Amino acid sequence: MKKTLLILALIALIGGALQSQNLLFWGEYVNGLIVRSDIDGTNIDTLATGQYGVCRVRTDDTHKQVYWAAGSHNKIRRINYDGTGLEDVISTANNINVVEVNPKNSRIYFSENYQNSIKSCKFDGSDLQTVISNAGLVMGIGIDTIQNLIFWADMSGHKLHKANLDGSENTVILETNLNVFDICLDIKYLYVYFTERTGEKVWRVSYYGTNLTEVHQGSNVVGALSINDDCNQLYWVERENGFIVTGTTTGTNREELIYWPGSQISGIDVGSSGFSDAPQHTQSKINVFPNPGAAQISIETSAGFNCNSIRIVNLQGQCVMQCNFSNSLDVSHLAQGMYVLCLYDSTYKQYCVRFSIE
Repeated sequence: MKKTLLILALIALIGGALQSQNLLFWGEYVNGLIVRSDIDGTNIDTLATGQYGVCRVRTDDTHKQVYWAAGSHNKIRRINYDGTGLEDVISTANNINVVEVNPKNSRIYFSENYQNSIKSCKFDGSDLQTVISNAGLVMGIGIDTIQNLIFWADMSGHKLHKANLDGSENTVILETNLNVFDICLDIKYLYVYFTERTGEKVWRVSYYGTNLTEVHQGSNVVGALSINDDCNQLYWVERENGFIVTGTTTGTNREELIYWPGSQISGIDVGSSGFSDAPQHTQSKINVFPNPGAAQISIETSAGFNCNSIRIVNLQGQCVMQCNFSNSLDVSHLAQGMYVLCLYDSTYKQYCVRFSIE
């Protein structure tokens, strides 16, 4: 059967979200600290003090700012990656549990303790809206800036939800006996990673609620969670024993990066180095096309772009093909449908293009 490859997008570093990332940011609940370190846990630097009750931390690589839910102050606050410009973004009548940022539409998404909703405002705190009503006890929010989807964890209902960013098409993708807590998204392979409020494990499930998998076993209760898309690496907090831990998204190579005895680390996220004057991403053109009448595809990249390996992933987040880089691939065994072709350079940076086989 003749297969025609339809190019749907030519992108590098999907929407800037796959740019090189090498900073950790985290919050400390009792001592009220906002902290930055290198991605390997070295060069620790306190950015802000007096931020008691930090619940979640999220980064905005576009503007090089870190946000947090200042629970004891009923506020969302932010500071520049270099520790300057501390400011309040919005004040509420209730403690804020979770904060998530979307630089693509310049909006913040957050939940308040036991308010059963997800709200949103602009980066300047204006235009406050309720995006999701009847959301349950929201303990984790993630946003896919490519597909314009919002995901959240309802801990009281033991559910994971997804919806469009405007709140429409609210769908339960997972109903479980687990106390779903913080979440993060792998927008390359379409997975939701989540932790339990009372458990010691990191779990993964596809955007469609399939392939629920235990990914990591912690040494204590696992709390806040983040992902580094560049190198397929997870970062999480084991709050009771004062650890920040990392491991691969596939469940290997668990490593304790930071040990703060007696602390309560309560939020974590990954950000990119290079401050506000750094370019957000670089374009690298990828052309994919069929050889006429053959069940093969050809890959053409711009001059100077050297690839080491290739993955092809379906829209269920499953890797259906993996190999060393070649300019020609036999795809005769793949079914009709939509796929993502991912190219990796020597530093494991990923460049992707969506295509379909008809």
